[in-house]
Amino acid sequence: MSFSFSRRVETTRALPSFSSVRALTVGLGVLLVSGSAAAQTPVFVSTTNNTTVGTATFDDGAVLFADGASSPVAFFRQEHWLGTSGIVPSDIDAFARVPGAPAGSARSFAFSLLSNEGGFLDGDVLSFAPGGGFEAIVTEAEITAALGVPLANIDLDALDFDLVGCLFFSLQSDLGGTGLGDLLDGDVICYEQSTNKVWIDRTEADIQAAFTLATGLAAAIGDVQGLDVVNGDLWVVTQAPSSHDGAILALGATPVIVLEESVLGLGGAEVDALSLAEAGDRIATITVEPSEAMPGDLLNVTLRGEPNTVYVALMSGSTGWIDFGARGGFGAWYLDATDPWLGTILGMPSPPYGLTDSFGVYTVAWNLPLGAVHGLGFGGEEGWTFQVLELPSFRTSSPCRVLKL
Repeated sequence: MSFSFSRRVETTRALPSFSSVRALTVGLGVLLVSGSAAAQTPVFVSTTNNTTVGTATFDDGAVLFADGASSPVAFFRQEHWLGTSGIVPSDIDAFARVPGAPAGSARSFAFSLLSNEGGFLDGDVLSFAPGGGFEAIVTEAEITAALGVPLANIDLDALDFDLVGCLFFSLQSDLGGTGLGDLLDGDVICYEQSTNKVWIDRTEADIQAAFTLATGLAAAIGDVQGLDVVNGDLWVVTQAPSSHDGAILALGATPVIVLEESVLGLGGAEVDALSLAEAGDRIATITVEPSEAMPGDLLNVTLRGEPNTVYVALMSGSTGWIDFGARGGFGAWYLDATDPWLGTILGMPSPPYGLTDSFGVYTVAWNLPLGAVHGLGFGGEEGWTFQVLELPSFRTSSPCRVLKL
C-alpha cells in the first residue's frame, strides 16, 4: 500500500464528494479504530537551539510534541510553516492555545517569534490568518501602551491565554519605567485585552521560591522562557539552572516538577516554548525528507495520526486556502483548487490513501513524479503542497510543502 502522490484531486469538486470517499472506505474493508494510548504529560515544546533526537535533527523554529513516555516528534517545522505562511521562523519563542477555538485548528494556535520577521514584531502574538499567512491577534504596540511605555521595544519570551482570554506573558529582557514599575524577565504579567488592564501575576521571586520548594535547589532560575495556564495553575520553564532548563515546573500551593528534563527526551536541550497538548490538538502531520527535491527524486514520507486509520492524500503545486472548519482538524485546505496537478484524481478508481499502524504511523518511500507540476507558495517559493484527510472523521492535517530545487 502506498500513496500515489502523482494523482491529485481538484479541491472544489472533490471535497464535497464525501459519499464516494465513504464508499472507498467500505470497499477497502479496513477496521477504523479511534483513540490512542494516553500520554504521560503531552506537551508542545520548542528548543532554544537546534537539537538532535535519535537520528532526527530539529531546528529552533520547530515545534515538537513530547510526552515523557516516547521520543519527541515533529509537530510543526519548516515544511509546515511554508505550507501555511511562506515564512520559516528563525526561532519560535513562545507557543500557546487560543481559548474557544476548535482544538487542532489553525486558529487555535498562537505563537511569538524571537526576531522581527515577515513584517511582524517579536512582541506580537501571532496566529494563522484565514487565506494563508500570519496575523497578529495581540500586537506589541497594544502591550507596550498598556504597560505605559508605548515607545518600548519588547520581545515576548513566553505566553499563554487563560479561559477568558487574558494574556499571560513574560519578557525576554528586563523593562524599566512601566506603569507596574521595573519588570524582570522572570516576572509573569497578565494583559486583559478587553479592558486594557495589566498586572503582575507572579514575580521572579515568587517563581524562584516555588522552584526551590519543588527541587530543593537554591540556584537562580534566571529568565522564564515558557509558560502555560493549566486548570488555573501556572506551568513554567526557566532558563536555569542547566539541570532544569528543560523541565516543567507547576506553580501552586505545592510546587512540583511536572516533567523532568531527563524524561522529556530532548537530550537536555533548553526549552523556550511550552504548551500543554489538550484533547484534539495533535492532528495528523506529514513530514518529508528531504525538504527540497526535483521531480523524480525519492522522498521519505512519514504520516503521524490516529492508529489503524485511513488517510486520503491530496496534493497541489501552488498553495491556496479553502475553509474546511466545519469538519475539524486543521480547518482549511491549503491547496490551490485550480492547480493543474490537482484535477486528475477524481477519474481514478480510488484516491491515494494510506493506513496507519497500531502506533498511528504510516511511512512510504515515494518518488516525486517526473511530471509533477510545481507552483508558487505563499512566500513565492516554488514547490508542492501535500495534505491528508482522515477517515471517517474528515479531519484535515496541517499542510506540508516541499521546495523545488
